[in-house]
Amino acid sequence: MLVRVAFLTLLLTMSNTNQSQYAQDMRPFIESLSNEEKDIVFQPFSDEAREQWHYFPGRMWHRKGLAIKDLDASQKKNFYASLRSFVSAEGFQKTKDILIVEGVLGELTGNIDYRDPEKYYIAIYGDPTTKEPWSFTLEGHHLSLNFTVVNGQLISSPRFFGANPATVLSGEHEGLRALNQEEDLAFQLVNSFTEAQQNVANIDGRAYPEIITRNESTVAPIDQRGIKMSQLNGEQQELLWKVIQVYLSTEPEEEVEAKASKIRQTEFDDILFAWAGATTPGVGHYYRIQSDSFLIEFDNTQNGANHIHSVWREFEGDFGRDVLRDHYRNSGHH
Repeated sequence: MLVRVAFLTLLLTMSNTNQSQYAQDMRPFIESLSNEEKDIVFQPFSDEAREQWHYFPGRMWHRKGLAIKDLDASQKKNFYASLRSFVSAEGFQKTKDILIVEGVLGELTGNIDYRDPEKYYIAIYGDPTTKEPWSFTLEGHHLSLNFTVVNGQLISSPRFFGANPATVLSGEHEGLRALNQEEDLAFQLVNSFTEAQQNVANIDGRAYPEIITRNESTVAPIDQRGIKMSQLNGEQQELLWKVIQVYLSTEPEEEVEAKASKIRQTEFDDILFAWAGATTPGVGHYYRIQSDSFLIEFDNTQNGANHIHSVWREFEGDFGRDVLRDHYRNSGHH
């Protein structure tokens, strides 16, 4: 691992005027790290690991960066304060709930080390102190947050949230559902369909056992099966839009507004909703929502349909690829 001495010196001395707000918000956390810890956290922006991700536990998937459990109390406080700038209040709470559920899973399985709620890894790719693009990731079991900053713009894709158990059935956190809206609103929508609409929307009587795109670095539209937004009545359209907003709502408000406005203006009528499996809770079910620009996948099939995987992907925008392409084209970089 390369120690970036020049970077560390610059970080402590430079003026904030050359940094984006996101870089400034990361600064207290970065400055709280030792040189050795910085060497673990920081990676080159060109590192291929920047565009690799997974939702497996730490023992099953090697991740670059520093684990939350390796931070002291002050560093953890600084880290969570920084994270709040990259997600909305809803996104922050969802993240915290997923870590809580991981601890519950550790207790249920009797393997706290394997299901450690602090074995989530922080990595920064590139140099936030310059005007060049950089990124920040937080990843572990059932959580993959990927943030790319280009010219002060934040791109938050891909974004994976999962929970096992989806509903905590006993103990201190009994009743906790980290991903309740993603499931409940979709059930409300699919059960509002007429028989004719059901025949179009339901693409398989059995739920897919996993999200189809898994942890692929790049994704493409899956197929064109499902029911279009334009085939729904007004109340149903509102419900489907609410589901989409749940996924968008984990991003900072200003990012959500821009993305939601673009979707509504350019691709709203052609958004596709597809369902597979049971239309009642407690039995395996899967759905996906896709348009020309994004894909949502959700499944709850494992552990007696009490184990959720959900993901937001962007066909051109994952890891900021589209914005990076424009940035390098305009700056003359190749």
